[in-house]
Amino acid sequence: MTRVLIVGAGIFGIHSAIELAKFGAEITLAEAGSEILAGTSGNSILRIHSGLHYPRDSETAIQSQNGYKPFLEYYSDCIRLDFQNYYGLARENSKSSKIEIEQMAKSTGIHIDNLDLDHLATTGIDLDLLEAAWQIPEGVVDLSKLKHFYLSAINQNQVSLKINLNIDELNMKHGRWFAYNSGNLVGEFDFIVRATHGRDAIKSNIKDLSNQVYEFHLTSMLEISSLSKPFGMTVLDGAFISLLPTGDEQRFLVYGPGVSILERSVGIKPPIGWNERLKVSEPSLIESTIGLLERWFPGFAPYSIVGTRNAIRSVQSGVTKTDRRVTQVSEIAPKFYDVKSTKIDHVIEVGQVLISEILRASPV
Repeated sequence: MTRVLIVGAGIFGIHSAIELAKFGAEITLAEAGSEILAGTSGNSILRIHSGLHYPRDSETAIQSQNGYKPFLEYYSDCIRLDFQNYYGLARENSKSSKIEIEQMAKSTGIHIDNLDLDHLATTGIDLDLLEAAWQIPEGVVDLSKLKHFYLSAINQNQVSLKINLNIDELNMKHGRWFAYNSGNLVGEFDFIVRATHGRDAIKSNIKDLSNQVYEFHLTSMLEISSLSKPFGMTVLDGAFISLLPTGDEQRFLVYGPGVSILERSVGIKPPIGWNERLKVSEPSLIESTIGLLERWFPGFAPYSIVGTRNAIRSVQSGVTKTDRRVTQVSEIAPKFYDVKSTKIDHVIEVGQVLISEILRASPV
């Protein structure tokens, strides 16, 4: 039986573990944290993109569009769809024009419905700040339901989940991988799948497995509670605002790149000091995010602050101009696959690629 070690129990690691196990592989899923979905996966906006969010990179838009319906089908019990979802175009300082966005949607097959701006009056947004708006169905993942779904699937498919296990060394000997934690042998494996998105420090006798360069973002989103009717709104195209419901019926997340990305760093690892900053809510961030919300949504229903969701995200370096977010699965060493992605709607494709690669190399 083919033995596979998957490092990282976020959405990409868990999904890959479950799918490979269904094809008969013996799977060990190692997570350095104390529970699954404890890192970026559990502290992101968890929006399922249908493609319009990326008007400057058609490849990312197509990948999201292709992944949208399969994601809805696979995770149907974990998705909230009971709200209207809108995209608006900022009247000033947008990096894309109305014509460019609509041409991209047409060329990539993304269906959008043009809206009269007055249709958005009930959201409380300042209509004078918008040039155009579209309605397009998108959903959000309910994190608590996703955790329950994953834990059940992990058990059902006999995936060996190892939490609080930091894989810090992977050595290849005689065609097999030997995994270690603090010098102690964890096990021998035929294949390795790394889904840590740059958040590990793995050493190896084959090559430097930590030489992948990322652009890291220290991010913080504001979570609020409101009796407002649920809706989703993202303003394109630039450092504006997204206001989306969570899995909780009365909660919203507020995200704006200009205020929510606290710091950026390019390298093979995020700065060490960022880990401590993940544990606190920074007052200046809360204040600036409230200011952003009240500027764009002066008529939004009364709300209260729940807290912040802090995370370290990793994206490809040098993609600021296009906002490119293409998912890649690369064999960076023999039988060692590295997953690079920030869009959850690409996860079905990742699972399919890994199944194809691993079954091709070693039929189970």
